[in-house]
Amino acid sequence: MSASSAHIQIVTPLLVVDSWPVMEWFKNRQPMANQFRTILEIARAGHPKLLLSSINLGEIYYNCWREWGEVRADEAIDLIGSLPIQVLHPAAVDVLSAARLKGQYPVSYADCFAAVLTLKHGGSVLTGDPDFLILRQKGVVRVDWIGK
Repeated sequence: MSASSAHIQIVTPLLVVDSWPVMEWFKNRQPMANQFRTILEIARAGHPKLLLSSINLGEIYYNCWREWGEVRADEAIDLIGSLPIQVLHPAAVDVLSAARLKGQYPVSYADCFAAVLTLKHGGSVLTGDPDFLILRQKGVVRVDWIGK
C-alpha cells in the first residue's frame, strides 16, 4: 500500500509503532509528522494494522510530561486512545525476551518491547529512531523508516 501524497510505501500489513514517530507527530517535526499523520489516515481504513506496546505508551507519556507537563501528557494519552492504534500489554515471556534483546544490543529497554511486539506479531517497526538500525542490520526486526 502506498500513500503517494507523502511518498510513503507501506509494505507490511502490520506496523508496530515506536514512541519516536508519535513524539515527532506531537512536536510537529516535519516531514516525519506528516508521514505519521498519513499512516494514521491509511490505518483508519484498516490497513495497515497499528500496534503499540503499553511500555512504549508509558515512554510517550513520560516524554510528554517532561516536555509539556502532566495535563498535556494526560491529553496526549487520551488522543492516542482515539487513534487507530491497538495498545497491547507484554506478557511475562515478552518481558524476558525484551531483557534478552537489551542484553545483546545497545538499544533502550522500551525499544526492546517494540521489537519483541514485532517479533511476536510479524510486520515491522515504524520508527525513525537510529537505535533500531542495529536491530535491522542484525536481522532481528524489519523496520519501516520514517526518519531523516
